[in-house]
Amino acid sequence: MAQLITANAPANTAQLPALSEHKVARFAAIIVLYFLQGVPLGLTLVALPGWLAESGATPVQVGGFVGIAMLPWSTKLLNGLVMDRFTFKPMGRRRS
Repeated sequence: MAQLITANAPANTAQLPALSEHKVARFAAIIVLYFLQGVPLGLTLVALPGWLAESGATPVQVGGFVGIAMLPWSTKLLNGLVMDRFTFKPMGRRRS
């Protein structure tokens, strides 16, 4: 299957390195993913409260909004436990 994909690719396009074969590419991918993971959290905890305060929102309003925005991060542990406990039959059993 991989030969079909590369055989149909134009000759002048560069192939991305396989992460399993290149340590530097694997390390770079981890750094990029780690950075991108923090972007929503940084926007929620730093940029959004500053923007709301600058727009004239009271500290109570800013705190309430940030508290609601942080609910997905606050419930990650419970969500993980529920997902591990219950199965969705059409998707099959979770393998770990």
